[in-house]
Amino acid sequence: SWNTSVPTISSIYYSTTPITITEATDSTPLGIGATSMTVNSGLSTAHSGNVTGLAANTTYYYVIYTRDAAGNENITMPTTFMTSSF
Repeated sequence: SWNTSVPTISSIYYSTTPITITEATDSTPLGIGATSMTVNSGLSTAHSGNVTGLAANTTYYYVIYTRDAAGNENITMPTTFMTSSF
């Protein structure tokens, strides 16, 4: 879970391989090469989500993506976590 200073929509992107991020241009949208899970499809300052279906003993890469009502986008730096043996 996390909070934003202004209302945003939020998604978590995750992958078992390093995540690729392609900068948006006038003709193409921002690209994030990973599985996505929408956390908030409506604007909110409080965000939380549970990612399910993960494999045991596996390293995952993830980023958090947010976009406010004005269209300003933010992506966290890629980070990792490792699941435990269930």
